[in-house]
Amino acid sequence: MGRRLFAIFGTTALFLGFSSGAFCSVVGTWEVSGTLTVKVTIGGHSETDTIPFEDMFTFSSDGDFYSLDMEGTWVQRKRKFWVNIDTEELEYFFEDFIEELDYEAEFTVTKSVFSGNESKNGSTISGRISLAMTFYIYDEDDEDEDDEDYDLEAKRARKGKVSAVATFRGTRRSESSQGSEKKVGFQEVLYKSLFDGFAGMLGREKGIEER
Repeated sequence: MGRRLFAIFGTTALFLGFSSGAFCSVVGTWEVSGTLTVKVTIGGHSETDTIPFEDMFTFSSDGDFYSLDMEGTWVQRKRKFWVNIDTEELEYFFEDFIEELDYEAEFTVTKSVFSGNESKNGSTISGRISLAMTFYIYDEDDEDEDDEDYDLEAKRARKGKVSAVATFRGTRRSESSQGSEKKVGFQEVLYKSLFDGFAGMLGREKGIEER
């Protein structure tokens, strides 16, 4: 399936002159909790869901960033930091999950802003993640798809968009902290919320088992 990929990271200009090596006080692993609000719109109909999440953010000294289910890079200036998430991986991730509803999809990330602040004493962080996507959903039950004259554009039956906004707070992970096996990260919570939202609006049974 031909894919039109592009990603707009809202703080691109801020990254150009900064280096994570210049100010690295957020280096380390943080226990993070927050609230995610997701709105899914298809054909003028929308559903909104607000759910809590827990995650672990790791800021490596080499500028790499890891959470329970996302990867990217980060930079910091004074107490302000920015994270650049791999938006192409997000697009692939959500296209795969739509297949569980027996549909084929094309997602495009149109906005990805992930930023936060470190407290003055360096013991806590807080911030916001804002993500927007547009998508097309195609019905997989199409006997003509293997036809060489098949027109994918003509197959587009549903167009929609997703907006997700999360706020979070975190504390440095101590050696006595429990592992991450019980935590459900930002992307996993977003996945479950989108699954229920799509399932409801596409007339499918709601709910999803733990992955």
